[in-house]
Amino acid sequence: MRITRIIGIWAMLAGLLFWNGVLGFGIFNPLLGREAGEMMTAFIAMGIIFAAARPFLLEEPELSKSQAIRVSVLWVALTVLFEITLGRLAHHVSPLMTPEFGMWDGPFWPLIVLSAGTAPITWLRRTGLPLSRVTK
Repeated sequence: MRITRIIGIWAMLAGLLFWNGVLGFGIFNPLLGREAGEMMTAFIAMGIIFAAARPFLLEEPELSKSQAIRVSVLWVALTVLFEITLGRLAHHVSPLMTPEFGMWDGPFWPLIVLSAGTAPITWLRRTGLPLSRVTK
């Protein structure tokens, strides 16, 4: 799998997750309350990551375990960078709406990062090929 394709898939996921966040701030938080709204947004985001990544990753039956791990690491790094950058930009625009980005404060965004890291390996296991037969 080429790096441009990997980053392109991630960019598509980031766009979908951005709009999920807009939906969360605009609809879920006012309707359900802040904590429940953030939880709903996070669970929808995890579903988006796994569902939207699936068709692209299942097309790569020859994706090795080490390549899937590299994709996972790259997606985690890009997701963390994106979340922190977006959080800092939002803090400058509207400090009251910006969530905190520390796991100890109780936000759900680390689950999204975990999902971005586990999706490639999850779909590698779902190709039907035993991991021992996957190319190195």
